[in-house]
Amino acid sequence: MNQNQLHKTGSIVGLLLISAVLSIAFLDQLNHHDLPCPLCLLQRISFVAMGICLCMNLKIGIKTSHYGLMLLAAGLGFGEALRQVFLHLIPGAPGYGHLFWGLELYIWSLIAFAIAIALIAIGLLFEKGFTDVPRKVGCGAHVLMFFFHTLILLNVISTFIECGLLVCKDNPTGYYLLQSRTLNNTTQE
Repeated sequence: MNQNQLHKTGSIVGLLLISAVLSIAFLDQLNHHDLPCPLCLLQRISFVAMGICLCMNLKIGIKTSHYGLMLLAAGLGFGEALRQVFLHLIPGAPGYGHLFWGLELYIWSLIAFAIAIALIAIGLLFEKGFTDVPRKVGCGAHVLMFFFHTLILLNVISTFIECGLLVCKDNPTGYYLLQSRTLNNTTQE
């Protein structure tokens, strides 16, 4: 396997993993009514930014600029997750959300961003694989990119319903747009 094919395979696997992370977070939100806080939303945005860079690798070609943007997004996400861990580090302070395999989702995000930073750095070492020429990707990669973009759209819609055009609440308990509609209906009766 040449270095370019290694980058392409790594981009597909990375996009698959990021789609899995976003899917788990979104399903957790829907199944457990565990609304994301502003720091959680920022972490999702960082995962989305990394995924967009991986899509650019697949569609435009493998470029160091894509890896640089991914590294910035992963570093930002790491900082956001670390901030959230520090907020809940006080003894006796409850975590935010329920546990997933024994840890809160923001701790898993911290681990995922740390691994992503290491993998991006390793990917940058394979410099013979960088090219401006896009390589043809298969149908499976196109389906994966479509699924990833659908996840982005679902998260945007969900965030809009949760926050409206306002600043999101620190500890959201319900969807803002659905609550205001319910409140309006009860006051009119």
